[in-house]
Amino acid sequence: MKLKIKRLTEDTLVARALAWVARAIIRHRGWFFFPQLALLVVAILITAVYPKIQLDTSRDNLVGSNKKYHQNFREFKKKFPTQDDLVVVVESESPEKNRQFRRTPRRAA
Repeated sequence: MKLKIKRLTEDTLVARALAWVARAIIRHRGWFFFPQLALLVVAILITAVYPKIQLDTSRDNLVGSNKKYHQNFREFKKKFPTQDDLVVVVESESPEKNRQFRRTPRRAA
């Protein structure tokens, strides 16, 4: 079975590199499949051998408790215990309007 690959329109270094990787994967599937399978087996074995591995999501360990901005965040959390995470997405026609939104404090309704 022969697969046809559509030619890339741009002749850039990145496009050539991606085309080379795509051709290599199609021609030599085993070179890419079997190492992934081996990694899966290794991951399963590590999980079986070390069952006490734990996931640590503490912000102190993820960010670093010595960072100034994290120390400010901890002080803020002590003074104002509220919801941990709040994400606001602002979209407009221009980046300048986005920056203006950031500078303008608004109260939640």
